[in-house]
Amino acid sequence: MKDEIDDIETVGKYIKSEREKHNLTHDDIARITKISLLYIQAIENDDFLPFPSSYTIKGYIKSIAEAIGADELYALKLYESANKNISEIKHEDIVKQKFIEEHQKSIKLKKRLFVSAAIIIVIIFGIIGFINIKKAIRTDYISSKLFSVLSARHKLVNKKKLLKSKYIKNKSNIHYKVILKGKVIEKTWVDVSIDNSRQRQSMLYPGTVKIWKAKKNLHIKIGNAGGILLSYNGKYLGKLGKNKEVITLNFPKQK
Repeated sequence: MKDEIDDIETVGKYIKSEREKHNLTHDDIARITKISLLYIQAIENDDFLPFPSSYTIKGYIKSIAEAIGADELYALKLYESANKNISEIKHEDIVKQKFIEEHQKSIKLKKRLFVSAAIIIVIIFGIIGFINIKKAIRTDYISSKLFSVLSARHKLVNKKKLLKSKYIKNKSNIHYKVILKGKVIEKTWVDVSIDNSRQRQSMLYPGTVKIWKAKKNLHIKIGNAGGILLSYNGKYLGKLGKNKEVITLNFPKQK
C-alpha cells in the first residue's frame, strides 16, 4: 500500500490510470463488478453527485480497485482526503430514501389503475347509452351474443388453466444450481442479478423470507449485511457481515 498521498493525484485519476495500465475498458469493469457504467465513469471523473451517499461511493471505489488490481486502501485515502468536508449520509437515511421511492411508485401505480378503471366505466356507460338510444337490438340477439361471450370466456379460462398447469409442470423439472434463501431480521435492500440478467433492486422488511433461484449463477449486493440470515443450497450461512455494511456475494462461490 502507498504510504503517502500525492496532492495532485485524485481517486479518479488513480483508478483510470490503473485500469488503463491493465488494458481494461469500462465495459470490462462493469461486467466484473456489476456496477453501472454511469457510476464507473463518474468516479473516474471525480464526480460524486450521482451517488446517494459516501458509503455507496466507498463501496464502489473498493470494488473497482479490487477488480483492476489497484491499491484499495490508497484509493479510499485519495477519496477521503479530497472530501473531508462532505457530510456523511447515515445508513438509516438511505433506507428512508428507498422507502420514499417505493411509496412514490405505489402512488403512481394507484393513480394509473384509477384512471384505467374510470376509462373502462365511461366506455361501459357509453355502450349502454348507445344501446338505449338505438333500441334496435332484440332481446334474443343480446342473449345469444351474451351466451357467445360467456362461452368464449369459459374456453379462454380453461385454456389459461391448461397453459398454467403445463408451465408449472415444466417449471418443476428445472434444475437450479443455486438456491439462496434469506430471512430478513432488519430492514435492508438488495440488488440481485440471476444468470447474468439485469439487476433488480428491492427493499426487504423484517420477517420477510425471500428465495432466489438460478440455473447458472447468482450475484447479490446487500445494503445491510447484518440484517439478513442466508442459506445456500440448504446450508445455513447466517450473517455474512455487520449491521449497515454493504457486501457483494457471488454464487456459486468462486474458488
